[in-house]
Amino acid sequence: MYGRGIFISINGFSPDSVQALTTGKALKTILVDGGDLVLIIENMYTVKEMLNSKIKAARTMGRIYVNPINMSDKNT
Repeated sequence: MYGRGIFISINGFSPDSVQALTTGKALKTILVDGGDLVLIIENMYTVKEMLNSKIKAARTMGRIYVNPINMSDKNT
C-alpha cells in the first residue's frame, strides 16, 4: 500500500461503495468514518494507531473498511 489515500465520511460507507472500491483493483485507499474519529477523540487510539490498524488490515486481509479495535469488517 505505497502511495495510498484516505477517504473520510462521518456517516460511514455503503457496502456497495466498499465493494466497488475493492473489486479487481489494487488497494490504495483506506476508509475512515465517524466511529473511528470518536475512538480518537475519546483517546482510545491515536490517529497513527488507527491508521496503522487500517493499513495492516488492507495489506494482510484486503479490507479497506474495518473497525480498528477488532479488525472486523464494518459492513457486516
